[in-house]
Amino acid sequence: MLRASLINEGKIHLGFVYANDPSRRTADLMLDGALAFGPLVGRWLGPMVDWSSVSARPFAYVILDDTLVPASSLLDAYCETDNAYRRRYAQGSRYLGLEQPDLVPERDSVSVRRYTSDRVTDAVMTRELALDMDKFRILVEQALRRTSGIHCRFCHEVREVVRHGAGFDVRGVTADGTSWTIHTDIVVNCLWEGRLAIDRQLGLLPSRPWVHRLKARMLGRLPPELHELPSLTMMCGKFGDVVNFGNGRVYLSWYPACLRGWSGAAEVPAAWDDVMRGRLPDRDQRAIVEDSLSAFDAIVPGLGACAVDRIEAGVIFSWGSTDIDDASSELHRRNEIGPEMHDGYITVNTGKLTTAPLFGQQVADLLR
Repeated sequence: MLRASLINEGKIHLGFVYANDPSRRTADLMLDGALAFGPLVGRWLGPMVDWSSVSARPFAYVILDDTLVPASSLLDAYCETDNAYRRRYAQGSRYLGLEQPDLVPERDSVSVRRYTSDRVTDAVMTRELALDMDKFRILVEQALRRTSGIHCRFCHEVREVVRHGAGFDVRGVTADGTSWTIHTDIVVNCLWEGRLAIDRQLGLLPSRPWVHRLKARMLGRLPPELHELPSLTMMCGKFGDVVNFGNGRVYLSWYPACLRGWSGAAEVPAAWDDVMRGRLPDRDQRAIVEDSLSAFDAIVPGLGACAVDRIEAGVIFSWGSTDIDDASSELHRRNEIGPEMHDGYITVNTGKLTTAPLFGQQVADLLR
């Protein structure tokens, strides 16, 4: 959990951001994943998980004047998501332990509008949360180390998986270049940017188009007058997200400035590795900060005064071939994801952090 899961905003999606999928399959899957997230992760990490201690401020969805999808359509979709959650809540489901029967209690909320410029045409305050991934990954790591039956092989790079007899040989190298091989009956490939390259070795490359996107995020400090700002997702198009961790710390990502790479190859470009390790040229860092803060300041006056102290990047994998400013792009859908079994080899398209525990349980069921 040092790349995509750490670098992105950590949102446990309830489906709001996928309002441009008219089938609602993506929103429904995200809602299923979000409602499974708390119980599953809580069971795996132990009963003492306090979600409030690792959660940021709830999200407001602000609709901009040049939204790709009409505001009325977005608002209708938000109501449908709220109604779907209410039905699951009545059946006993809870979102990260919240005893809240509604998700979209306020439209044009004063708590949002007092911060935004006239570029915002509508604002909806929700209960949706992001996790502070720096804190959350520590909880996962601690549970991993204390769980018997799991053998951790850190600093082992997987380079090859081949069928061998009734099982598989998994081969690679350690950080110091030492070769290693493990023979196993079953392989679960839950890599992220490296998943397709391994699948290809077993003849499992998808026939549909996909894209790897290299996307940066900034961490920094909010100016004092914005300490109570809700977390924000700006709809719908090439906009951005703001996550307020509630302690003055903030996550910022403005899509046009933070998108640093695009590739439809099975393997991500080797040059991206330096960027993912935080080694961005100074001129690129300055461009990301200046362009992003200028854009944010036009939507939330004062946000341009954030003091950025960290810039990192991770890879997003998704189906599709066109960017999010195309209303018909597959990037607006995430429903065709999850595990696939191929005669003892399971490949997992995790899709989103939100759905990872749900798919983890599905893999466990396949193994049984």
